[in-house]
Amino acid sequence: MYSETGESSGADVFFLLNKEGVTTAASYCEFKGEARKVGGATVVAAECSDEGSEEPTPYELTLTPDDGGYTVSFPDGTRWGPLARCRK
Repeated sequence: MYSETGESSGADVFFLLNKEGVTTAASYCEFKGEARKVGGATVVAAECSDEGSEEPTPYELTLTPDDGGYTVSFPDGTRWGPLARCRK
């Protein structure tokens, strides 16, 4: 399991959301600074890097509770999720 070992087993599609950021098969968004509550959601600054990209892009991500997990929303309307909790 990626969350325990850092190994994706070659999966093309996976997401890991934790207190440091959001990791996918092709990108990583590292949370920066303090998160703030806005309504029922959490808004946090992040720096995101895509595979092959050298410079991270700053974003303000919105994490919304959704069906026992979270949906991660980007300012351009892109959404990841809902991302469910890991199961052992």
